[in-house]
Amino acid sequence: MKSFVVLALFIAAACGSSARTSARGKTASNFAWSPPCRVPVTEVMISGKLRAKLRYDVVVTAHGEDSLQVTREHVEFLEVEGKPLAQWERDNYATTAHWLELYPAIIIDESGALVDLGDITPFVDAMIAHTTVAPDDAERAKVERTQLARWSGWVALWRDWSLTPGQHLEGPMDGELEGTEGTMRLEHLGYAANRAHLRVVMESKGAGLAAIIPDVFLRIVESVERTAPGARFDLTAATSRMTYEVVTDPKTLRPDRASYEGVTQIPVHGRPPGEHREGYETTFDWAHATGCGKP
Repeated sequence: MKSFVVLALFIAAACGSSARTSARGKTASNFAWSPPCRVPVTEVMISGKLRAKLRYDVVVTAHGEDSLQVTREHVEFLEVEGKPLAQWERDNYATTAHWLELYPAIIIDESGALVDLGDITPFVDAMIAHTTVAPDDAERAKVERTQLARWSGWVALWRDWSLTPGQHLEGPMDGELEGTEGTMRLEHLGYAANRAHLRVVMESKGAGLAAIIPDVFLRIVESVERTAPGARFDLTAATSRMTYEVVTDPKTLRPDRASYEGVTQIPVHGRPPGEHREGYETTFDWAHATGCGKP
């Protein structure tokens, strides 16, 4: 889980940055997802050129004595590239949906803070059974980043929110990975119906990004080299912009809607930069949640 550890530290550094710690008047929050908790969601997922709409249940259960685990169940593809899928087409995506269910559990503490990822072995075994090929390091990195991005955007980044409506703060990210420099901007975009609209934007530059998102770098390089074999990349000028946005109840950390967009570019000599985009927008149906305790 090397890439997970590196990216988790990167997010932790962002959360502890000078931009965040310079704020005052922290908003009290209580992680109100008491297990067992099951919340139906719909989600638009973007990965490269693929855009798909899914629905699934987010499930929170106890894990050991003092932690919780978050998993996805009943994953179903509804649309691909804006086209609703007929039932037989949904069946064709059933294997991919099952793989998403087997992504390692997100391990959190009772306050909603990210702790670790669970065992990736079931996912690996399912991939081997279907394709006879084990997922490589790049595929594993993608799985780990997907899980981290979900929980960061749903809950983790908003646990100790310190801004008031209309306020924004910006500063360097402390403790950044060697070979990168970056900034983070926090924005409180206001309240509506007791829900806070919050945003975090993290921008980084440098060759050190390859250790954080190795699979993205590999995809960009492979994509460019398909049409320009031997292309020369300037890794020192590579950039990453990660934007997390949420509409949530800051006192319960139950989001109505959460989104993430990651854009990575690597300059190429004599050509436009190679680029990769990924992201999600998750909508939570708390009216039909089961368990979860009182908000």
